[in-house]
Amino acid sequence: MSPENLTLENAIARHLSWLQAHNYSEATIATRAWSLGLFRTWAEERSAAEVADLSAELVERYQRHLSQRPKADGWPLAFRTQRTRLVPLRTLCRWLKREGYLAANPAEDIIMPRSEQHLPKNIFTPGEVETVLAVPDLASPTGLRDRAI
Repeated sequence: MSPENLTLENAIARHLSWLQAHNYSEATIATRAWSLGLFRTWAEERSAAEVADLSAELVERYQRHLSQRPKADGWPLAFRTQRTRLVPLRTLCRWLKREGYLAANPAEDIIMPRSEQHLPKNIFTPGEVETVLAVPDLASPTGLRDRAI
């Protein structure tokens, strides 16, 4: 089937079948199906229902949509959520190119959102550090080793 005749819905179904045949976990397949379904709905609303309609511009517009779309509480989607929705699309586009449905990968140059780096929430107080350091027996080699660690 040529890309001119292949709908996004059919391409996504084939890709999910391929993932299943290659022993991806059910959770991974379900997450990718959900994320790709969101993309398909968004693309179809913009008259891009065929694989032939996939372009770098469409992928960039979808990424912009994710970054600017507020959640129900008014806050923007977290970078992790944006990434969770873009990775399956990038994988689908790579698969479509490899299978010959696309001449080029439209998601090849997409810059993925970086995940936030968080500091640990629970850290020792100075008193707790002193308590831990007082536990090893400094008279034994094991105790000296434990204190050094």
